[in-house]
This record gives sequence, structure tokens and C-alpha cells, in this order.
Amino acid sequence: MLNSLDSSLIIGYIVLVLIIGYISSHKQTGADFMIANRNLGIWQFVATLTATFVGGTILVVYTAYIYEFGAGALFGFLGAGLGLVVFAYLAKKLRRQAHEHNFHTLADYFDYKFGKNARISMALVVGVLIVLTLLKQFIAGTSILSTISGWPYDSALIVTSLVILSYLLLGGFKSVVKTDIFQYALVLLLVTVVAVSAATNADVGIDDITRSDMSITLIISFFVYGFLTIWNASELWQRIYAAKSDKVVKRGLIVSAVFMLFIGLSIALIGLSVHAKFPNIDPSQAIVFGMMNLLPPAILSFGVVLLFAAIMSTADTHVFMLATNIAKDGIMQFKKRELTNEELMRYTRFGIVGIIIVITSLAYFFRSIIDVALITVGISMTIVPSIIFSFKKKLDPNAIIASISVGIFTVILLGLMNKITPESMVGVVLVSGIVLGIGQLINKKIQQT
Repeated sequence: MLNSLDSSLIIGYIVLVLIIGYISSHKQTGADFMIANRNLGIWQFVATLTATFVGGTILVVYTAYIYEFGAGALFGFLGAGLGLVVFAYLAKKLRRQAHEHNFHTLADYFDYKFGKNARISMALVVGVLIVLTLLKQFIAGTSILSTISGWPYDSALIVTSLVILSYLLLGGFKSVVKTDIFQYALVLLLVTVVAVSAATNADVGIDDITRSDMSITLIISFFVYGFLTIWNASELWQRIYAAKSDKVVKRGLIVSAVFMLFIGLSIALIGLSVHAKFPNIDPSQAIVFGMMNLLPPAILSFGVVLLFAAIMSTADTHVFMLATNIAKDGIMQFKKRELTNEELMRYTRFGIVGIIIVITSLAYFFRSIIDVALITVGISMTIVPSIIFSFKKKLDPNAIIASISVGIFTVILLGLMNKITPESMVGVVLVSGIVLGIGQLINKKIQQT
């Protein structure tokens, strides 16, 4: 249950992010609201990217995997780190194209490269992915906050939703960046304090640290998923579009990889500590049970704030991205003309309100995170081959559509067969990749004839 210190810290945190949102709205232009005037510096870039990646889902799911399988689950973070480094050497050209052609979404890039049909397919898949990602964040974060604080689930959900809604309406993407910088500092500090405190109280030994119960196929699946998930992360593309220089993009991605690995190690230490002290609990409850039973009351208070910051820093980004997708990939296409930044800002604000209402309603009725998380992985893998090869190949739009469609059909089929596992969901990328390759060969033969 929350004591007076817990309540004061959470209220103080909420007041601070709302103040940041208000300050961000002062004298801002439409370009500021939509994409922070494409002027992100390196530490703004690193802070907002890292804060977005480390959300409530990461805290719940990765702590559970570390608890259940041991340190082998860290290969997910290692794969993500490598993915960021590789992307760093390709993203400079992407940034220049974004500035020249006014990209805001992943679908903008596919429209520029492959035409309207490819744009529509990508926009639909990305939209579904963002909805699922938001649902994961709201379910995971609200469940944790409710359990630790003693608040009813619906009360914790409403508080979270209203805070995000308020500062996004005020400051838009500029507000997202500034609040993420604040929340990134909080997450980096507090996850370290929580991890060290948990490890100290659990008396973690070398056997606990070196324990790994993962099969080689699961380790490979974690690594591959970590590497590939970077390429379809809409939040990453948005930050690249907003960076002010090629140097910011390259160095920012490499520095972000280092911080991601550090946070991954801290989360691993929490999971290993909980397993060392309480080896027979439900893995999905590891983060909550560990914080409530391993942390002194004063540290637990900061842990609650850590959870709130992790939830906010990811959820706000995805709400804004989905609202931007609706404005650019929906309303602008319907009107069949370019929208001004002021029009985009107005439609995006309407989208933010609608999205918050829909996601809050879904999170109220659907409260299980594991299946949602795995299905999100599978759907996200359907667009990875098209994204990766788009940097080097002239892809046929029909091949892109077929690759995505067959990938989604595969996810649905695996779901109906009750075969939703980490390995099968990562395997979806092979199906989509093979279909993309076949589509390219067919297109080549058609052109030759």
C-alpha cells in the first residue's frame, strides 16, 4: 500500500511532467509539435530513444524471462545493442531523406521508395503494432502500479491515461522529448538503485548469476528478435527523422546501445535476485513480488516512481506515433493533399484523445500481457524483411504486400494452432523473407518478358 512518502513522490513526479508539457507548449510552432523542429541533439536523441525502449513491458517480461531462464535471456538485449550499432551506419541517409521529403512516419518512407500501395500496407501493420504495444504498456504498467500501490486497477489506469493525455495535448513531440529526458534520468538512476538493493538483500551468488536454463534455440531466438526488433521500431525511425545532423544519428545510436545493455544488466540483476530468494513464484510476478519483498520501504517508494516513469516514457511515444500515423497516413491520404504543420497538429491532437480513450478501454477489459506480447512480436516480424532490404534493393510493391500478408496469415494460423511461442514468432520473419524473395523473382521475370 502507498504510504505518505510514496504518494508525495508520485504526485511530485506527475506535477513535474505536466510542468514540462506546459513549458514545451510555450510559443511552439506546428513543426515543434510534430517533430521537435527536426533539431534533436545527441543527448536528447539518446535519452528519448532509451527511455522509450525501456517501458513497463520490458520490466515485466524480461524480468520474468530472467527469473525463469537465467542470464541467457540477456541475449535479447545483446541483439538489440548490435541492431542499433548496425543501424547507425545506414540511418544517416535516412535522416537526410526525411528532412528533404518531410517524413514523419515509417509509411512516409515506404511511400517515397515504393509508392502508395506499399505505404498503405505498412501504415496498417504499423498501426496495429502500435495499438498492441500500447495495450502491453498500459496492462503491464497499470497491473504493477495497482499491485504495489494498493490502488484499484481501474484507478491506476485512469491516472496513467489522464497524465499522458494532458502533456501530449500541450506539447506534442516536443513534450515527449523533454519528458523523456527527465524520465530517462529517473529510469537510469532508479533501476540501478533497485537492482543493487535487491541483489544485496537477496545475497546473490556466482551460481545465481551464471544460471541459464535456456535451450540453444531459445537463446538464438532471443538474440535474433532483439536484433530484428530494432529495424521495425517506429519510435527509432521517428527519432532519426528528428535528429539535427548525421553525427547525432550515428553517435546517438551507438551510445544508446551501450545504455540499453546497462539497463538490461540491471533488469537481469533484479530477476536473478528474486529467483535466488524466492525460486518458486510465478515468473510473470517476479518484478512485483521482488520489489515488494526485497526492497526497504524507502527504496520501494522510488521503485514505484521508476515504474511510473517507465510506463509514461514508452506509452507517450506510441500514443503520439499512432496519432501522427492517423493524421498523415489516414486523413492526409483521404484529403489527397499535403497538410500544413498546423493542420497536422490539429488532427494529431484529435487522434491523441481518441487513442487514449480506446486504449484505456481495451486495457480495462483485457488484462493479460503474455499473449499480447508474443503476438506483437510475430506481427512486427512480418515487416522486417521489407525494411532491411529497402536500404539496398528496389523492391516490388506487390512483393512487399505479399510478404506482409503471408506473414500475418502465418501469425494467425500459429495462434489458431496454439503455437504462439518466442521461437515460432521469430520464425515468422523467415516466412515473410522467403515470400518477399519469391515476389522479387517473379517481378524480375515479368520485367524480362
